[in-house]
Amino acid sequence: MKSKQVKKLDEADGKWTAIEGIENRYHMRVAVIPGKGDCYMVGGSDDAECQNPKNKVYCISKAGDVRAKKGMSVERGRVGLCVGQLISEASTLFQKTYIFAVGGQGKNGELLSSVEKYSTKADMW
Repeated sequence: MKSKQVKKLDEADGKWTAIEGIENRYHMRVAVIPGKGDCYMVGGSDDAECQNPKNKVYCISKAGDVRAKKGMSVERGRVGLCVGQLISEASTLFQKTYIFAVGGQGKNGELLSSVEKYSTKADMW
């Protein structure tokens, strides 16, 4: 059964509950930021066939807070995501963290070949 509801697992009772504050969509993608634990929900579509993709981005903090972030410049469903982190030689702390959105599916099923880079610090694509 297909579902477009975003849920979280309550480890104490083993039950899944809906996450409030996120538009429910099909084909959303997830990027988790290593070391910080923030979970970014990216793109998606209103329909299962991905004919109406979205550019919305949400961040769920480790504490469970949901924040809307700056949307991608291109609406993408079924987008590929990866995380890149840069560290300085003087510190083991991550100085910059980026999420890369690669390809995906645009309006009316158009296949996309473009790439966008998101700065988690600046909240900018």
